[in-house]
Amino acid sequence: MPTSIKFSRINYDAVEEDIKPGPPTRFNSRFCDEKLLPPLERPNERPYGMQRWLPAVLESRELDPATVQFVRLSRRQGHVLLEASGNAMLTGQFNRATVEKIREEVYPAFSELFIPSQGLFVRLEFSSPKDATPQNMILSPMDVCLRLATSQMAMSEMRKTLLSGSLTVKLIFFPYNPRIRIERQYRVYCQPDTGRVTAISQQDWSKKWRFAELCKEEQNAVVEEIWMGIWKIHQAITGRLDIKTEMDALMLKQGFTFDVYYDEDSRKVMLIDLGVFGANGSCGSCLFEWVHDFGLLYGMRQSVEFRATY
Repeated sequence: MPTSIKFSRINYDAVEEDIKPGPPTRFNSRFCDEKLLPPLERPNERPYGMQRWLPAVLESRELDPATVQFVRLSRRQGHVLLEASGNAMLTGQFNRATVEKIREEVYPAFSELFIPSQGLFVRLEFSSPKDATPQNMILSPMDVCLRLATSQMAMSEMRKTLLSGSLTVKLIFFPYNPRIRIERQYRVYCQPDTGRVTAISQQDWSKKWRFAELCKEEQNAVVEEIWMGIWKIHQAITGRLDIKTEMDALMLKQGFTFDVYYDEDSRKVMLIDLGVFGANGSCGSCLFEWVHDFGLLYGMRQSVEFRATY
């Protein structure tokens, strides 16, 4: 059975005050000053790739594997999108010359992509374009290109992939689910070595929690339901770990995070993806702060803390 959970309600005024002057200092830290930390190694991203954890994601979401599609962009096609991204991130669209270039050079990669009427969602191996503009469903190859080119997260991964010498950039397509929005998502922190869950936060940390207006008793019931779903997903993830393999052993050693989606209508919690853990990596700490909450996040306390704003 899962351990009990501590529910901490964070006053939204404190969050709003923290983000007004500029980059937050009390919440959502990442890449912390190493002088403020004990000796830590920079985490390797390779163990957390979608390809490795796709079976767990599909099982959690009750999706048929046949609904997932893969496309590989050539190095040239990847560079075309990188070149187009500079202006696209500022304007949210491509100019006419860029549209023609993309149609000529990038479109051939999507010749076998099937786009159903409900649309698609695209992501890369280690990141999804959550920061793209716009966030609507994908209904055409141009939608794919615009979603990627207006996302700093996607372009950063694409740039790293090409700099590594890879001959292709892998794109992964899921059926579009309009209910999977950031305000329904939560990040789960699992400590190094044991993989135990130590903390959970609403992922849309800079906004009021979706259930902020409920009474405390109703909020507690929601938190308990989310926690039970998270615990089951955590069991599924750890059950799939094979520490005899290099990457799985490394993931457990480094610790990991995973993002989930809670659907209040179906009352189900579903796995979105896995990611890195650590105060010296790129993982945002949401309503926690890597230095201030180091002991909690790294498992030096026995409690599991769930944070949401009100």
